[in-house]
Amino acid sequence: MSVLKDLRSKSGAPMVECKKALESSDNDIDAAVEWLRKHGAAKTSSKVAGREAQEGLVGVLTAGKSAAIVQVASETDFAGRSKAFSDLVEHITSATLQSSLASEIDSKDLMSIAVDGKTVEEAMEDAILSIRENLKVKSALSCVADDGLWVGYVHGRVSDAAGSAAAIVNVSGDVSEQVLQEVGKKLAMHVVAARPLFMNPESVPDDVVAKETEILREQIAETIKNKPPDIVEKIIAGKLRKYYETVCLTEQAHMILEGNPKVKKSLKEQGVKLIRFEFKGLHH
Repeated sequence: MSVLKDLRSKSGAPMVECKKALESSDNDIDAAVEWLRKHGAAKTSSKVAGREAQEGLVGVLTAGKSAAIVQVASETDFAGRSKAFSDLVEHITSATLQSSLASEIDSKDLMSIAVDGKTVEEAMEDAILSIRENLKVKSALSCVADDGLWVGYVHGRVSDAAGSAAAIVNVSGDVSEQVLQEVGKKLAMHVVAARPLFMNPESVPDDVVAKETEILREQIAETIKNKPPDIVEKIIAGKLRKYYETVCLTEQAHMILEGNPKVKKSLKEQGVKLIRFEFKGLHH
């Protein structure tokens, strides 16, 4: 009975499947775990495949010039906050961090990366077997900085590296690493709170600017009637600045710092340069 209890605790699989696994492996617990992976996980995966997975967690890990930010989906919030699921998210985040690819990693490529002797595919199988839900890696981004370092922040933390939303920022400057960490942490917190779409006005795509300009012209059509073209352009430019203050990180009011100074002003005063940021959150 103790072997059955140990297998159930180790695998999270139902009692009936654990009994079948032990019977098929002569009560060898390691062989039984493998049996569950091959039979139980495959059976469970086929049952849950196709079911909608809209909950889950975001994972973040940073190590100097390297960072990883991933989003893993579950079907329910209850499962998404379980230890089995948060352990899976941390495993996938670790695998993403140690990958040699400095980019968005295809989930198929991610599956073969091993952490502590276990591949992501095996970790996924174990988690599906334990949680009994459809689980998906929605995105896995590996980042490597040429300058400075990466700093991360996890919001709604469920474990050390996983929560409901997270951000990483690449910051540099002729300041101490401690200052970069402190400034970066507060900036990452701001990113999670404000959720900017772009880093600065220069990074907003031309088609987005053109579309926003067209919308603004329609909004103020009555106001600008009979006004000289140069005045109209000044009005549009002023309203575009307001738009940038909403969607561009450098133009936003820093929500974490006292007095809410503009982000670019606060960074300049602290001798820190923002190179890049990434944000991921549930339903984002």
